Amino acid sequence: MSTGSCIARPTETGYTGIYVHFDGYPSGRLPLLLAAYQHRFARDVEAMRVHLIDQVSIAWDELGTDLLDGAPKSLIKKLTGRER
Repeated sequence: MSTGSCIARPTETGYTGIYVHFDGYPSGRLPLLLAAYQHRFARDVEAMRVHLIDQVSIAWDELGTDLLDGAPKSLIKKLTGRER
C-alpha cells in the first residue's frame, strides 16, 4: 500500500498543488525536499516551486533522487542508502 501526499503552495484564492503517489510519509520526504532546496535549487524556493508544482501537469508517481543533484555524496548516501 502506498502513502500518498501533496506538495502545495499558497495562491491568492487558496492553494494549488500536486499529488505524489508513493512514499509520502514526512520522515522520508522532508529530508529529501530540504536537501533539494539547499543543493539542487540553491535555496531558490521559486525555482523549486516551478519544478515540483507549476511545471507538472498531472502528478508525480514518486519524488526521485534527481532532487539530490549537487548534494554531497555523504548526504545522498544517508538519504538513499546508495540507491539512485
